Amino acid sequence: TARERFPQTLAGRTSESGVWLEHSTDYHFLAMRLAEDFLRLAGPDPRVEGLLGRLRETAAWLVEPDGKYALIGDSSADRAPVEIRKQTNRLNGFRTFQDAGYFVVSRAKRYLAVMNGFHNASHKQSDELSFELFDRDKRVITGPGKYGFDRDAKRAYVLSNAAHSVLTVDKKPWRRDGKAAYGSGILASGQGENGWFAVLGRNPLTERQGA
Repeated sequence: TARERFPQTLAGRTSESGVWLEHSTDYHFLAMRLAEDFLRLAGPDPRVEGLLGRLRETAAWLVEPDGKYALIGDSSADRAPVEIRKQTNRLNGFRTFQDAGYFVVSRAKRYLAVMNGFHNASHKQSDELSFELFDRDKRVITGPGKYGFDRDAKRAYVLSNAAHSVLTVDKKPWRRDGKAAYGSGILASGQGENGWFAVLGRNPLTERQGA
């Protein structure tokens, strides 16, 4: 049963662009480790090998110049594996994971990640059009990351709009249940001749509030 169910689950939660669709950097790397364990225990499987390759190819874009995970969703500021950190250090440009709802710039100790995706209720925080900004050895703007899973006031805050760099309508909260999922809100992105980058996105959750 596991031999069939695991590849199906892995495929169902991996975007075409190679991002794990549970709104979390931490769980992207967890999915990679689980795929590696599966191949070690169950033997070669082209389905899992292909998906793992896509997840690995994307992973370096989810690591900030300090070598730690970007604090997207339920993530901790843990250090990425050495081989992934080396790949991150070689990045010099931008990449848009449009189907997943991510836009990332990574170059010369500077990093920007913009989040605008909602695919399911797993580890979803109210981070529509929020962003991570790293500049010259400092995390300038960052998300709250993970605070356990207890249903207490601190956990409620971590999930809320107030914990993220977002625009809200009359301080109203957004829905985070699966019925509110919209996929990706990234509309366009690009790079200018003089080294600037731009991303355009919309937040369907505010549209449903009448804005």
